[in-house]
Amino acid sequence: MDSLNCISRSNWSRRLNQQRILMATDIPFWRRSTGAEQRIASVARYLSSDGFEVRTFFLGQSGIDPDSPREQELISGSNFDIEHRASDQPPRELRKKLAWYVEATRHQLKQWAGRGSSGAGSPSGFEDSVSLKLADYRWPWAISAFREAVESFRPQSIMIQYIKLGYLLEALTCQQRQEIQCIVDTHDVLHLRAQQFRKRGFQHWIEVNRDEEAKSLAEFDTILAIQPEEVELFREMAPQCRTILCGHGFEPTVLNASGRASNVLTVGYLGSANAANAHAIQSFLEQIWQPLSATQTARRIRLVIAGGICDWLVQNSLVDLEPLNGVEVMGRVEGLEEFYNRVDVVINPVEFGTGLKIKNCEAIAFGKPLLTTSHGFVGMPKESSGACLVCDSPDEFSKALLEFANDFEGVKRFAAVATKLSQTGFSDRQAYSGLKSVILQGK
Repeated sequence: MDSLNCISRSNWSRRLNQQRILMATDIPFWRRSTGAEQRIASVARYLSSDGFEVRTFFLGQSGIDPDSPREQELISGSNFDIEHRASDQPPRELRKKLAWYVEATRHQLKQWAGRGSSGAGSPSGFEDSVSLKLADYRWPWAISAFREAVESFRPQSIMIQYIKLGYLLEALTCQQRQEIQCIVDTHDVLHLRAQQFRKRGFQHWIEVNRDEEAKSLAEFDTILAIQPEEVELFREMAPQCRTILCGHGFEPTVLNASGRASNVLTVGYLGSANAANAHAIQSFLEQIWQPLSATQTARRIRLVIAGGICDWLVQNSLVDLEPLNGVEVMGRVEGLEEFYNRVDVVINPVEFGTGLKIKNCEAIAFGKPLLTTSHGFVGMPKESSGACLVCDSPDEFSKALLEFANDFEGVKRFAAVATKLSQTGFSDRQAYSGLKSVILQGK
C-alpha cells in the first residue's frame, strides 16, 4: 500500500502545517514575463496557498533589485516571501570581505571572458545569446549565504530551480542532507535543448552535456519533470533519484465576457525575447502573414504580438512591419489578461527547444483556441487536441486561420473545449498533486 494512504487525516494536517519549503532561484519570477518566471511563480503560489510555508532564496542578478519600489509592488501583489542575497553585498568581517572580493572578481572576469568568446557570431538582442558552463553560475559567497538561510528557516524540503544552482546543496551539513528532501525543478532537458539551439545556429544560455547534467541531477533526492516525455529520460540519467511528473498549473481566470465587437478574427502571439521565439515569429511573418495579408480575406484577420519579443522585432527583425496589414506590436504587458482579453486565437509556430511550452498551456488555460506545431504540442495533455490545431507548414497555418476567420462558431467550439480543459488538465490541483505528495512523504 502506498505510504501516503497510511497517513490519517489528523496526521496529514499536522504534517502539512509543519512543512517549510525553501526555494532557490536567480530568476525574477515575480515579474511573470517569461515561461520560466511563470512556472516558478505558479509553483510558489500554489504551495503557499495550499498551506505550506514557502520562502525563496533569490540570488540577485545585476540590475535586478527585489527591494526597489517597482519590484516590491510586483512582489507584494503576490505575497511572495523572498530573501534577497546579491553579489554586491559582501560580508562585514574584513577577512571574509577580502576573500569575497577575490572570488567575486575572479568569477566576474571568467563570465566576461566567456561572453567575449562564445558571443562571437551569435544573434544579437536575445536574453539567451551567451552560453555559459555550469561552473560559471557558481558564486562561492552564495554557499555561505544559503547556509545561513537554511539555518534560519529550517526547511523540510529544498527546491532548486534548474540544475545550475545545484551547488547550493554544498551548504548543507551531513545531518541536514539526511533530513532535508532536496528537489530540482528541471524545466527542460538542458543538454538536448542546447543541442537543438546549436543545430539551428543559435547560442543557448547554458552549454552542458548529458554526463554533466546527469551528475548534477544525481545530487538531488527528487527530480521534477515538466512533461511525460522527460520522465523516463531523467530516470535513465539519474536512476538513484525519484523522478515524478510535475506539469504546469494556472489559477482559475475569468476574462471579460463582453462578446465580439466586430467580425475581425484577432490572432495573438505572446513571447519573451529568446532565439526559439524569434525564429518562430520571424518565420511566421515571412512565410505565412506576408502572403496572407495580401489576400481579400485577410481584411478579417489581425495579428497582435506581445511580450519581450516585441523589443527584438523592432530592433532586429528582417521583416518590415510597417507595410504589413493588420499587425499590432503591443509590447510588454503588465498582466496576462491584458493580452488574452484582446485575442480570439493564439499561435505558437515554434520549431525547436525542449520542455513544456508554457505559452501553449497558458493559451488553453485562458480558454483560447491554439494553433501550434507538432513540436509545440509535445507534452500537452491528449485532451488538448479538441482545443488545438497542429499545423506543420505555412499552408496548414494559413488554411486554419482562414477557416477560423470564416467560422466564428468554430472558434467558440474550440474555446469551449479549452475553457473546460483549463479547469481540469491545467488546474493547480491536477498539475501539482504529485509534488504535494512527494513533499509530504519527505525523504
